[in-house]
Amino acid sequence: MEGFYELYREPYCVQINDILYITIKSQESSLLIGQDDLGMNLFNMMDVGGNSMRMLGQQGGGGLGNPILYLTGYSVDFSGNIEIPTLGTFFVEGKTVEEIRDEIKSRSLEYFTDATVVVKMTGINFTVTGEVRVPGSHKAFKNQLNVIQALSAAGGMIITAKRQEVDIFRQYPDGHVEVHTIDLTDDRVLESPYFWVQPNDIIHVRPVRARELGIGTEGFRTFTGVLSLVSSTLVLIALLTQNR
Repeated sequence: MEGFYELYREPYCVQINDILYITIKSQESSLLIGQDDLGMNLFNMMDVGGNSMRMLGQQGGGGLGNPILYLTGYSVDFSGNIEIPTLGTFFVEGKTVEEIRDEIKSRSLEYFTDATVVVKMTGINFTVTGEVRVPGSHKAFKNQLNVIQALSAAGGMIITAKRQEVDIFRQYPDGHVEVHTIDLTDDRVLESPYFWVQPNDIIHVRPVRARELGIGTEGFRTFTGVLSLVSSTLVLIALLTQNR
């Protein structure tokens, strides 16, 4: 079925234990905080087009797809804060990465006149349970991920999966968890805010009724095979009866 759908992406608010990738870059040739040319553990040096570029705060290298960022990024503590060398403490819980970026940029201008700030999540942690081939916890090193991609990362749904009832367990910054059910057989799921996976989501694929009754995967295949045979037989009998 063809159609146009408006994709809705619910803004993600940072939570405790999230890990952020943060850099502050400047082309300035000198520091305004009394450090020497090497930056003394507060700055990392990079050569970009022959210019000396200093990076404040990022304690490690690699792209966003590098798992090392899990160890070198900035972890949100139980008070909802992160600590950036030189700049100090920032309360980030419940804020979007855009809001955090603006706050860091505002404070960094005390040291740089041309600061460029980058703030990103280090990836999306999610867990898939239920009727999938590879249940468990997964991490996607990307900025956005939908539930279809998440299920694919878990090996896809098995034959006993109930595609009409997939549960999304989502935690919010105030600590409460809500359960939202989506129907993957309905095109309108594309317009649901729960179609897009957020960090720490748990995706649970329910079983069909036959599985709930304990038939099992192999038994379910046998059941559907017998049902198909019975249906074909009834159709054949009906056709023969009409031809008499």
